[in-house]
Amino acid sequence: MVMARNAKGVAPSECAISRITRYELLTGVTKCRQSERERRKLNLFIGTIQEVPFHRQAADRAAGIRAQLEQKGVMIGPYDVLLAGQALADGLTLVTSNR
Repeated sequence: MVMARNAKGVAPSECAISRITRYELLTGVTKCRQSERERRKLNLFIGTIQEVPFHRQAADRAAGIRAQLEQKGVMIGPYDVLLAGQALADGLTLVTSNR
């Protein structure tokens, strides 16, 4: 898993997820056959890190990113655009397994 490899050696107190990522993870867990078991594991994980709310400045940055990408004919997922905008607005490092 790329994310785990990139985050290796980083204390949980130095890690955070966006509330957008929380939504994505919960959606995946809800679809699982053993959703309650997976939800407990997810809650344990989320309980060790910070959650970053999505705010107006993040939305503004995301809108700019989307417009720039569309002008270039490049498309990425809508949640990825939001996460990129949030990372830039908050001065955070975005860790992803996307290529």
